[in-house]
Amino acid sequence: MACDPLLPWFKSLRNAIRKKTFGYDRHGDNEPLLDYYFNKKNNELLESILKTDLKIQIPKEDQSENLNKRISKRMEAECCDLISILPNIQKSNYGDWINDFFHYMKQIRKIQGSIMGIKEPWISEFFPALLKNDNSSRFIIIFRDPRAVLASMFKADMNGYEKIGQPLSVLRHWRKQANLFSIYRKDTELSSKIHMLRYEDLVNDPISTIKQLIHELDLNFESPMIDTDSFTGYSESATPPGNSSYETIKSGIQKWPIDRWRDTLPGHLTQLCELVCGQEMIELGYPIEIMEPRQLSWINEYELWEKNKKFSWRTDRQDLLPDIALEILRQEVIEGKKIVDDSLVRQLFYKHEVLKDLQKVKKSLISP
Repeated sequence: MACDPLLPWFKSLRNAIRKKTFGYDRHGDNEPLLDYYFNKKNNELLESILKTDLKIQIPKEDQSENLNKRISKRMEAECCDLISILPNIQKSNYGDWINDFFHYMKQIRKIQGSIMGIKEPWISEFFPALLKNDNSSRFIIIFRDPRAVLASMFKADMNGYEKIGQPLSVLRHWRKQANLFSIYRKDTELSSKIHMLRYEDLVNDPISTIKQLIHELDLNFESPMIDTDSFTGYSESATPPGNSSYETIKSGIQKWPIDRWRDTLPGHLTQLCELVCGQEMIELGYPIEIMEPRQLSWINEYELWEKNKKFSWRTDRQDLLPDIALEILRQEVIEGKKIVDDSLVRQLFYKHEVLKDLQKVKKSLISP
């Protein structure tokens, strides 16, 4: 498994699809991956991404060393051993490129079995294209309570860590994963290739959770799969680094951090989280805990907190009140209080089937 190696590759692919769809790409390589909500052009781009394959030609500027340099920089933190394989990959389309990447990854890591993979954040829109490129592909979407995700970011910010994502943008990407999973699990071909794993289930009962997962992947369970001391690190440190904003944990699987967000996350961030992701949270088994009727008085507090923050990335409108108004509109459409046309439904939910699923979740998240 390679940790976070190919984000620049996915951005390059996104840009190439956008150019093929609209005839231009003016945004560049530093633009974050998108959440596709509340924007007609971005929604059309999502539709193109979901329908495309990987036979798209890599732009000439990325066939040179430019793309490799960006990928190499990304690999430095968690999988620096793979940097040396990049000069060997000289393919002209994205499908051949990623096939070569896995070929050389298997060689350099001396992987004996047939299973290898990468872990990347927020790339679920590319699953259909990856599956078309290799029908043996499998995909695992990992969910964690988004309140715990924000609490970890909030703690990192308190600790002086400067590179956190903007909370509203992070929440919309979490929701993107949930909405796309809702679409994929109804697709005849994709449904058998995509597997959902909740962080909370994994840490509460790692043996049963992993056994179920590997059964779905047609593998046999082996105890080293959950023995963190047997994991191999590929960062500059031989020991896999811990991944906690609270303390250094390099061994074992602990379940006590699950509810730590309750003691860390400010009320205004909890309110934002449950407004943006509330219906999807309930759908995935995360209960909403703020008492009704839902009040929106927290917005000023959140706006004041965010005002002087510098975020490493964001995909919102950078204008809070219109963004919140769009989130409220989305909720009102779910509740049947507002009727919108087909184009806006797709901007709010990607597809009508997502809206129908969310309307089955019987809970109001805003004040009447």
